[in-house]
Amino acid sequence: MLPNNKPSGKDSKRNVLHANLVPFFGRMKLTEITSLHIEQFKASRLERGLAPQSVNNHLTILGKCLRCAEEWGELEHVPKMKKLKVPPQKFDFFSREESEKLLSVIDEPMWYVLVLLALRTGLRVSEMLGREWCDVDLGRQLVTVRRS
Repeated sequence: MLPNNKPSGKDSKRNVLHANLVPFFGRMKLTEITSLHIEQFKASRLERGLAPQSVNNHLTILGKCLRCAEEWGELEHVPKMKKLKVPPQKFDFFSREESEKLLSVIDEPMWYVLVLLALRTGLRVSEMLGREWCDVDLGRQLVTVRRS
């Protein structure tokens, strides 16, 4: 599961495994895990205050583990699991005035450029930090995102 992930993704998945999945399912044999157990896991995470999207992320990791076990011949079939319904994400954007106010209080030139780039493009921090000069075409005012 881990070789195809970024280091931060590996750490996140490892944390979910050790803090959530192993404590709940760790004493069960793979063949003992049923859809009912998965429903109980979901309910227990919601009771702990986890957001539905976080629970779904945990289910994604559990599903990958179970599919690997099935592929390796350790499990006959993966139990069905239903994801929780998640309300649509709400997005809030800075107005032109808010953007200008933010930029006006930045003294450090490097931070000014990064904040301006984020405001104008919507790039994530990892995407901005992953840019190289070959990704920037000043003439066409174009930034290409090939990697983050």
